[in-house]
Amino acid sequence: MSHGLSAWLPIMSDVSAIASRSIQERGIGVKKTRETSPANTEGVLSCTDAEEKIIINSRYPKQIVTIGKQLPEYFKEMLRNLLRTNTDVFAWTHADMTGIPKTITVNGKPFNTEHKLNAYSHIKPIKQKRRSLGPNLSTATRKEVEELTRAGILRKAVHQTWVANPVMVKKSDRGWRICVDFTDINKARPKDCYPLPEIDWKVESLSRFHLKCFPDAYKGYHQIQMAEEDEDKTTFFAGEGVYCYRKMPFGLKNAGATYQRLVDKVFNDQIGKTLEAYINDMVIKSTSEEVMLTDIKETFQRFRSINMKLNPKKCSFGVEKGPFLGHLITKQGIRANPSKVKAIANTEQPNTLKDIQSLNGKLTTLSRFLSKGVERSLPFFKVLKSCTDKKNIHFDRKHKCIFIRENGIHLLCKQSPTRSRAQLLRTGKLILALVHASRRLQGYFQAHTVAILTNSPIKQALTKPEKSGRVAK
Repeated sequence: MSHGLSAWLPIMSDVSAIASRSIQERGIGVKKTRETSPANTEGVLSCTDAEEKIIINSRYPKQIVTIGKQLPEYFKEMLRNLLRTNTDVFAWTHADMTGIPKTITVNGKPFNTEHKLNAYSHIKPIKQKRRSLGPNLSTATRKEVEELTRAGILRKAVHQTWVANPVMVKKSDRGWRICVDFTDINKARPKDCYPLPEIDWKVESLSRFHLKCFPDAYKGYHQIQMAEEDEDKTTFFAGEGVYCYRKMPFGLKNAGATYQRLVDKVFNDQIGKTLEAYINDMVIKSTSEEVMLTDIKETFQRFRSINMKLNPKKCSFGVEKGPFLGHLITKQGIRANPSKVKAIANTEQPNTLKDIQSLNGKLTTLSRFLSKGVERSLPFFKVLKSCTDKKNIHFDRKHKCIFIRENGIHLLCKQSPTRSRAQLLRTGKLILALVHASRRLQGYFQAHTVAILTNSPIKQALTKPEKSGRVAK
C-alpha cells in the first residue's frame, strides 16, 4: 500500500462524533413532569434509567417484558394490568405458536395468507450435493431441527424434489440459527413485485410521537403457513434425514412481500395513524399515555384475530427510544444505532475483497448521518470494480485512497481531477443551455424523442452526478 501521498480528504471523520452522540444519548435522564404515587414493585424484575423489566406471567418468570420507566405510576400500573390480561397474545413456548390460519377474514372477505413458491414448470428440480458439517455444527443442527419439529415448523420430507443444504449462523446470544441455501429454488421463481414501504418515510413519521411500543413477532416468518403442495420443495439435509418446512422459512424469495401483504391487509386502518410496519418490524406510536393504552388494546385485538404471537423478551411498551429499521428512535429525534457505529469503529484495515464489501455495507447503513458519505466513499467502489486479486487489495496512486486508524476511524481518500477547468466550463455551459431549452420547450420534449449530437461528455454528467460534482448542480 502506498503511503507517500501528500494530501488526503477524510470520508469518515464524522463517525467519532456520531459515536459520542450515541453514548450521550444513552446517558440522558428523563425528568418527571408530575408527581407520582409510591411505586408498586410487584412483578418488577429490574430497573434502569429508562426501562423496567417486569414479569407478566408468573408461570414463566424468565420471560420478561420491558416497559418505560418514565411513565407516571398510575399509567404504569394500568399498562402492567393490560399486559397481564393479554398474555394469550404472547408465545411463552414453541407450542404456543400454532401459526396464522391459511385463510383469514378481513372486513368480511376471505384472504389467503399462505406462501406459495410458484416455481417455473420448465425448470428441472435441483438436488444439491450434501455438504459435511463439523461436529459442533452437526450437533447444533440436530438440536435446532428437533426444536423446530416439536414446534410444528418442520416435518420429515417424504417426496423430495428440490433438496438444499443447511447453513448455521451464530446469533447474538451465542446460540445457533439454522438457515437453508435456497439459491437454486429462488432462481426458479418469478419475483413478487408487491411494493415494500419507504424506510425513510417510516422512520421520519415517528418523530412527533414521544411514546413508542415495539411488538416483536415470535419467530417472524415462521408464523405464516407454507402451501401444502410446496412444502416438499423446501427440503434440506439435516442429520441423518431430510426435513422440509411447514411454515415460511427465512431466505426464500418473495417471503418479505408475502409478510408485508399480510401486515398491510390486517393493519390497514392503523398504518400511518397509530402504527408503522416494515415487514416484521412494527412500532406503535402515541402522543399520550391514554392514547397509548387504547392503541395497544386495538393492536392486540388485531394480533389475536389472526393468531399472531409475540415474543415477550423482545417486546417493549411505553418507551421513549428504541431501535427501528437500523435507526435509534428517541424523543430528541433520529440517531445512529450505537451497535452499527461500534461495528465501524472496530473495523480493521481492509485487505481482501470481502473486507471492502463489508466496509461499504457498514458505511451504507450510516449514510443518513454522514456528510457526502457516498461521494467520499466512491474510490472504494472503484477498488472493487478494478479488483483482480480477491485476497489481496492494494490502494495506490491510481485509486488515490488510503485507510488509516487514528483516534477512531478515518477513511481517507483523494481523487485526481480527470478533466481540465476549460473542459468543465464548456460542458457546464452546454448542460445549462439544454436545461433552459427543455424548460422553455417542455411540450416538444414531452411529445417527441429529442436526440442531441455532441462530442461533450454530457450523458455522464447527467446520469452520474457523483462523477460530475459541481457541473451536475
